[in-house]
Amino acid sequence: SGAFGFSSMAHHAVYVGNGEIVHFTGGATGDTSLEAKKHAAIQRTSVMDIIDNANLAHALVRVVPALDALHPQEIVSRALSRVGDKGYNLLLSNCEHFALWCVTGQTRSDQVVAVLQRPIEFLRRTIEDVV
Repeated sequence: SGAFGFSSMAHHAVYVGNGEIVHFTGGATGDTSLEAKKHAAIQRTSVMDIIDNANLAHALVRVVPALDALHPQEIVSRALSRVGDKGYNLLLSNCEHFALWCVTGQTRSDQVVAVLQRPIEFLRRTIEDVV
């Protein structure tokens, strides 16, 4: 299961060319635990390094078009300008917030909104993961 028991949670990144992405991550180990997120930073890494280090048998990479997307050069410039930044927060500043800010200039996370719209299920799955 994904974060907090939600299997549909997805990691977001910005492709900057030459097989590299910029993303908010806890490290190159593919560790998605909350402990790893305490030390998360925006990093520039190889797409293949992330796939290899996460030990993923199958990796789904999906390009999501945004109708309100900025110019590609602006998107890449925004992503690269944030490399090294810290301050990960699951609800307010996660990988989706970062990627959408790069692409559209808007800071939002549809995944967070979806979880918060189902608080009872969110709490039940979180408790099940802990117990």
